[in-house]
Amino acid sequence: MLNADVCNYLFENEARSNEFISELFGQLQPDQTANIMLIFRTLTNLFLNDLGEKFLVKNSNSILAKLLIYLPLTNKNAQVAATNVMLNYCVYAYRSNDQQLSFYLYECYKEFVDIQFESD
Repeated sequence: MLNADVCNYLFENEARSNEFISELFGQLQPDQTANIMLIFRTLTNLFLNDLGEKFLVKNSNSILAKLLIYLPLTNKNAQVAATNVMLNYCVYAYRSNDQQLSFYLYECYKEFVDIQFESD
């Protein structure tokens, strides 16, 4: 879990937020499933902070797209971490009654299921 002060520092400034996420996504390499899992876990933990959650929601399209790109390249632990990211987005969409995000998440879920069936 990221410290609240660290989250506030990272997400109170949009340029800093974008730099952090760019650095995080820069570590995504198809042959490094441990890094992928840790990055997905970091994203999940960001939902625990209001500023982190706002940033994740604002950038949900690009973040969920990355998640779906790397999902078939990962092991089961990373897939569980990716599922947790998606679950947190679903909880947010339900709490905030965000129908547009809910629809997008449904489309991502269908893609996720297709990926899972292809990999089995």
